[in-house]
Amino acid sequence: MHHLLIQGGLGTGKTLMMSILAHYLKEQAMKQGINVELFSNYDLKESTTMLDYTDWYKVAEADTSIICWDEAQVVFNNRAWSKFGQGIATEVAMYTRKLRSIQIYATPNVGNVDSRIRDIIEVVVTMRKDNKGYHLYFTDFQTKEFLKKAFIPEWQAKRIYKLSLYDTYSFVRGFPLPANERQANEFWEKLDRIHRKKMGISTGGILIE
Repeated sequence: MHHLLIQGGLGTGKTLMMSILAHYLKEQAMKQGINVELFSNYDLKESTTMLDYTDWYKVAEADTSIICWDEAQVVFNNRAWSKFGQGIATEVAMYTRKLRSIQIYATPNVGNVDSRIRDIIEVVVTMRKDNKGYHLYFTDFQTKEFLKKAFIPEWQAKRIYKLSLYDTYSFVRGFPLPANERQANEFWEKLDRIHRKKMGISTGGILIE
């Protein structure tokens, strides 16, 4: 699973669940000896904030990474991207799989996200909140098959609140992309070079170390 989206109405705990899931996946991976770096477009605890397209180089350098995108309906909206950026946004999102990077998105409704992003989403988690706690329903977005459900009781959620996993009042940032062809050419060249070095992939018969 490389692209997961969390949807739900206002106050249903989308950002909270995304933050919990990111830290949980990191913790589980670390127990197996896998180093995971967190990135986000909001103030997520122990994460690097994605501010500029050059921050993708840090993603490429990481052994494995998780990137959390809050307010995805705004961030992944082609009207918010430059005309040039629209053409490479999906390419960047698709390339994250090669970088061993998991993308987690949060939005009120998956239908509000750009269609090119919807095409690569694998699992959708629908959130519902009541007086007892948070209900999560997992669905395979491509096949529409219901996968499972989970529940986090309110008392447990209150304990998690105290961990201050993220800043509720921070502004979200956009999806950083090169603004023109020159930047894009340099971007792809450097991103590929960093990735190959990390993986020890040979280029032209020479092993990059």
